[in-house]
Amino acid sequence: MTMFASVAAAVAAYLAAPRVTRLASSAGPGPVKGAWVLGACAAAGVLARLDLSPLLVLVCVASGAAVLRAIRRRRLRRDVNLRRDLMLSACEGLAADLAAGLPPLQAVRNMAAEFVELEPVARAADTGADIPDAFRAVAELPGAGLLRVAASAWSVSHRSGAGLAKTMARAADTARASRATSRLVSTELSAALATARLLALLPLGVLFLGRGMGGDPFTFLLRSFPGQLCLAAGLMLVWSGSVWLERIADQTELS
Repeated sequence: MTMFASVAAAVAAYLAAPRVTRLASSAGPGPVKGAWVLGACAAAGVLARLDLSPLLVLVCVASGAAVLRAIRRRRLRRDVNLRRDLMLSACEGLAADLAAGLPPLQAVRNMAAEFVELEPVARAADTGADIPDAFRAVAELPGAGLLRVAASAWSVSHRSGAGLAKTMARAADTARASRATSRLVSTELSAALATARLLALLPLGVLFLGRGMGGDPFTFLLRSFPGQLCLAAGLMLVWSGSVWLERIADQTELS
């Protein structure tokens, strides 16, 4: 039982450990996956010492993996939103430098010096490569899609002869409006997710209510095979609903 629980928990932790693409400007090392695996093995050892049934061990491991997955997705959305704010600041800073009369190449270098993830754009400017293509390459990062507006503005300016400062200022205004819309959507979505998490905890309150009324629902759920089946089915339904909501959030915030 101990080996079975440890292996199952280690595999679940490996699959659910955070795989967040960290921002280049963020400080500190990324999460160490080995620590997650060791922690899961330690938890599995505790579960094994409790002499639980294999089904209940699987339920505990699956629940832990689901929680870790939710934490991973939440961190990913947080980092994506942070990168969106950084890219908006980069576009605004570039537009401000151009409006102040700086040469385009120097404005790009200043932008890359402040935002490390935009160094490929500065290298493209230094080597004479295509700057809009460099913007589009960086825009492939999660949350950096606003840079496509800057790339389009730069291309339009060079092809039409329009002033780059004015074109980039309009691009910054467009990026600012897009970011305001995404913030509004994130706020509304956060309220829906908070309500869903609260509803997911209501069955636990019902169990305590049953205990207060003189019943013993915990013994039924944890010590009898039909109860464990009911517990597994209930947690599966809760997990399915949570995954459905998380995917909606991902499609909204990570697109």
